[in-house]
Amino acid sequence: MNLKFSLRPLLFFLPTLLIIGALNTATATATATTSLTLASKETLKLLSGCFRVTYRFVEDGVHDSRFDLVDGKEFYEWIVLEESDNALSFQHYGVIGEQAMKHWREDWSETADHLWTQKVYDPTGEELRYECTAPIAFHQWRCHAGKAARPVIRDRGRSDYETLDRENILQITAAGWVQVEINNKLDRDNVIVANEVGFNDYSRVDESNCQPAKEL
Repeated sequence: MNLKFSLRPLLFFLPTLLIIGALNTATATATATTSLTLASKETLKLLSGCFRVTYRFVEDGVHDSRFDLVDGKEFYEWIVLEESDNALSFQHYGVIGEQAMKHWREDWSETADHLWTQKVYDPTGEELRYECTAPIAFHQWRCHAGKAARPVIRDRGRSDYETLDRENILQITAAGWVQVEINNKLDRDNVIVANEVGFNDYSRVDESNCQPAKEL
């Protein structure tokens, strides 16, 4: 059997097929990007709520002999979310017994290339302590912030160092989240005074535990 096959009809439709393919690819990419943005935003929104918080920090260097280690300090934290299109703001309130106080604030915003920037402010909410930009993957955000201001509460009264060269790791779940800090404490000459590792556990609890903060 003699079959004659012409490529002319295929060549006629080829530009249209290529355009359709490109549009489908662009649509799929846009959909994937939107899904990634929504997933990252939903992950970050899990930072809000009422949590039982435990801070643990340990370091070497002069701190061991001159200052008490922070080990197992426990309190409650009420974290209030304010949301806009591509930004999230979390105000932290500390609760100890019946007392509550404004703790710190963190603002998150998405960049054009779908990374997330965290800006951390002091308890007044006016002074920027540090900021860092990194992707969110598998409910984890890991970022090296470089120089950050000395913590005003945890290291109150210390004068042996000026800034933290800090790295933050956030692992976020519906049941709570963990913040790991890997820090170098630097003096005015950028000499490392001590290395520090922190493990901050935020376990989600009933909101009644944060009632004093909710009444502020």
